[in-house]
Amino acid sequence: MTMVHLSDVVVMKVSNTVLKHKHATRNTLARNRMLARLTETAKQGALLATHDNTELMWLRRHVGTDDIAEPEPYLFCFQHDWDALTPAERALRTIKGLAEFHPDWAFWGYDAALLWGLEVPNDLLGPRFLVKTGCSVTLSSGRRLLRPQMAGAL
Repeated sequence: MTMVHLSDVVVMKVSNTVLKHKHATRNTLARNRMLARLTETAKQGALLATHDNTELMWLRRHVGTDDIAEPEPYLFCFQHDWDALTPAERALRTIKGLAEFHPDWAFWGYDAALLWGLEVPNDLLGPRFLVKTGCSVTLSSGRRLLRPQMAGAL
């Protein structure tokens, strides 16, 4: 590193190696933080849900590498964990991840049965069954979002 003083301005020349080291350190810290979050979420029996664009971009860049999977949009886990789960365990983790990502959603039907620890046949685990106050919206991949007719419907 060389320094040149020009009146009150200090100009420093920094080697490319120093910049690469700082970039690599920042990447390692981000990777370690995200892997720790994935591990913690797995211990809680859910998928990692994030609203943070920086985290989302990092996770999506690493899907397929670093053993990271995105089984549902905005929901992440380790691929080896996902592969080892039964269909009921996958559905339950998905529901918990969706509940974290969308706190205003409530689950009913077979999804509610899973949340209560009841057994649900695998062929009934397909679409998510959701209730949300507000307008009805159709979700991707066969999920249904319905508006109850009255508060007592829940």
